[in-house]
Amino acid sequence: MSDMDEDPKSGGDPDEAPSTSRRGVSRKKQRKMDRKLKKVKKLAWYTHKTVEEILPKKRARGAGNKRGDPSEEELKERAVKKQRLQRKDEEKAQKRVEDLKEKVRQKRIQRLEAENEAETRLIKKLEKQLHLNKRKNKSVAPVSFANDGLDYLLDVLENPGMEMEGKGVLDDDENADSENEEEVTNVDDFDGSADDGGDSLDEDFSDNLDEEDPMEDDEPDDSEQVEEEEIESASFREDIYGRIRDGEGNLVKPETAGRYVPPARKEAAAGGSEAQIQLARQLKRLLNKLTEANMAGFVSQVEELYATNSRHDMNETLTNLVFASCVSPSLMPKRFALEHGMFMGLLYQNIGAETGAFYMQRLLKQYDDLVSSDATTPEEDKRLDNVLLLWCHAYNFKILHASMIFDLLGELSARFNEKDIDMILLILRDVGFSLRKDDPAALKTLIEQIQAKVTDKRITDPQMGARIGFMMDTVTGIKNNNMKKIPNYDPSEFEHLIKVFRSLIHKGHVMETPLKISLTDLRMASERGKWWVVGAAWNKPDLPVEEDADKQPKMALVASSFKQNLLDLAVKQRMNTDVRKAIFCTIMNAEDYNDAFQSVMKLHLKNAQEAEIVHVLVHCGLNESPFNPFYSFVLEKFCLLHRRYQKMVLFTLWDKIRCLWDEERQAATLTPVQQKNLASMVAHGLTHNHALPITVLKKINLAQMKLPKLRFLRTVLAHVLLTPTDGQVNDIFAPLVEKKFKAFREMLRLVLVQFIRRNAKKVLKGKFATFSVEFLEGRIAIAEQAILGSNRL
Repeated sequence: MSDMDEDPKSGGDPDEAPSTSRRGVSRKKQRKMDRKLKKVKKLAWYTHKTVEEILPKKRARGAGNKRGDPSEEELKERAVKKQRLQRKDEEKAQKRVEDLKEKVRQKRIQRLEAENEAETRLIKKLEKQLHLNKRKNKSVAPVSFANDGLDYLLDVLENPGMEMEGKGVLDDDENADSENEEEVTNVDDFDGSADDGGDSLDEDFSDNLDEEDPMEDDEPDDSEQVEEEEIESASFREDIYGRIRDGEGNLVKPETAGRYVPPARKEAAAGGSEAQIQLARQLKRLLNKLTEANMAGFVSQVEELYATNSRHDMNETLTNLVFASCVSPSLMPKRFALEHGMFMGLLYQNIGAETGAFYMQRLLKQYDDLVSSDATTPEEDKRLDNVLLLWCHAYNFKILHASMIFDLLGELSARFNEKDIDMILLILRDVGFSLRKDDPAALKTLIEQIQAKVTDKRITDPQMGARIGFMMDTVTGIKNNNMKKIPNYDPSEFEHLIKVFRSLIHKGHVMETPLKISLTDLRMASERGKWWVVGAAWNKPDLPVEEDADKQPKMALVASSFKQNLLDLAVKQRMNTDVRKAIFCTIMNAEDYNDAFQSVMKLHLKNAQEAEIVHVLVHCGLNESPFNPFYSFVLEKFCLLHRRYQKMVLFTLWDKIRCLWDEERQAATLTPVQQKNLASMVAHGLTHNHALPITVLKKINLAQMKLPKLRFLRTVLAHVLLTPTDGQVNDIFAPLVEKKFKAFREMLRLVLVQFIRRNAKKVLKGKFATFSVEFLEGRIAIAEQAILGSNRL
């Protein structure tokens, strides 16, 4: 082997390189040649070839094509390789086409066979309905066919020459569809999409088969039934009128149908309709996955189900599923109970009070059933504990009012046995501090009642000392607002969920008022009715004699105690009930507004009767001329007493503001005197001790404002801007900074600029004539700054 075949890794003596060079070659060129030779040796080593085998190819390539283009041999190799790949692709495509054709053919055969079977079953069914299957001699057409002129049909169908077997039908269909198969074979570019097409065809054919064979499930054993009927009916025959006769020629009467059962009763006997079963499955699937994370989505889905299903079915099914999940013999976890209570609270707020009322009615019935069977219930059974936990969390998430919790605690403390003590302890540990915050007076009364029972119990049953002592520690901790007294008490989890609960209530939705129902009304809802549900029937109860039967006689007695002239004046002012007469005469008989307020409070009016106080005062204030601020001062005292009176006044004034202009009759309902007195009464409430908020004017629509409403608004704003001090003006308009008053805020700014500032002369007249335009503009600027929330004084 020559020197060029040496191992490139062995290198070489650099001193021998110049000796192998030809004469006349410079040292630079010689080094360049050595480097190229080294590369060639390296290439020969890695390709397992000699240097002589590599050098000729390089020379030929360099001589033939200096630019490095492929040689003719390489081009031929590439062409052969390309043809080989094309041939393989064509073979694959052809195979796919053949497979597709075979699939189409097999599907067509299956479809036609299924159609033949369906047609055979249909023929048998129609034959059975026409009573042709019971005829012994089927070679002759029945008389009924001959009478109708259809006797030739059986001759044509029963002719052997007219029969068509499935094979001939398949052959004809294959010939008819040969053109479609040729179109499949003429595909130019048939790559991976052929497989996809085959799959889609499989799905289409399977769907068609399912749709075109509906009788397979309905009558799977029709042929067997026909044979059985033929055997049983061998002794019967049909006359020319289609009546059935036995072998002796006697008529056979058909079996009489049973008693009619309504569909609703059938569904109840069968365990509910298919729709109710499907609804129960959907709700159960949601409740099984209920957590804080997916609470919002599940509540939305249940709202959609309420929109598409009967409310009664939804309430019934949902309540049953909640009880099945929560009311179990073992005590449910705290988190589990909180999440289900939060779920029902969100439905109560977002869907309506009817949902929560139905849920609480069923929950109370469950409680009563468990209490009645308490004697036979083992101590390990925690179903009653779970029911009371659901009751407590209904209060936590604003379904119940605190009074219903106190009513239940009152029943437990009245019995005060061993199980009742456990239940009192359970309720106080869960909602004791909430009850202390909502109604401390009622809690104090309850604690006194419990302490009295504890004293008696320690005397009669000394063995329960430890249990009672533990309960009294909890009661003392709640009374002193000491959470450390209650072991393992951690309100952080509930506080977090209550924040989530408030965020999931629909924006702009006014929260439903918690149910304030007595346990007696809730228990007897099926007899008395449900007054807490809008539109439900209600029978006046006879039980609470102290509260209902004695009130009206008492009011009648109060009304009859006044002088006759006052009673005549009350009748003249349309005070048509004893309550209104008593309020009217009490107010008219008072020395001043403080005496009137105290005298009305001594009437001890409750609930709906309190609204009559506002009605009488507003009525008197509007109809007395000139305006008498006496009634406004009395209303101010009631507004400052409790917020519920302020709400009553707002609702009454809004009704009167709507009466300023009737859109239907296009006329004012109130007289000019009543309009003026209404403006003065509203202005008095705004400027005196903030008895009324500025939002009392938000029911005025600027787009539909007529002249009476414009005069009313101008009079009220003139009193508000000019009567009080600068600081009071700022305080009156400051609440409008909140985002929820954005529309009303912009409307009020427009009124201040367009109807007050630009019409200052109409405002500054009468008792306001002493004020200057500059003073009015300064007050308007203060009001605008307060509305915008900048530079507050």
